[in-house]
Amino acid sequence: RTDRARRLQPNLDREYIVPVLLKSVQVLDLLGDVPEGLRIEQIHQATGIAKTTVYRIIRTLVVSGHLCHADNGTYAIVRKANAGFDFSSSSSSLSL
Repeated sequence: RTDRARRLQPNLDREYIVPVLLKSVQVLDLLGDVPEGLRIEQIHQATGIAKTTVYRIIRTLVVSGHLCHADNGTYAIVRKANAGFDFSSSSSSLSL
């Protein structure tokens, strides 16, 4: 963990945490407060999450229908999730 992450969430029980999922929720929480959307650089600055990680999270959320990418380069939450997302394109060999 980074020093910044330790300062922001010192009591976080890391044993049962999925780090990228926690970061994804941070991105969604941030975008939920900014209806007009933010650029990747702005998300990176506000969260402290590495730009490459922000980009991968954003792209995943766009593909899943949870975010939209505007012509001005901003990303915003889609108020109605895309019901047509096809999870069959994901790994079919998952065993639970």
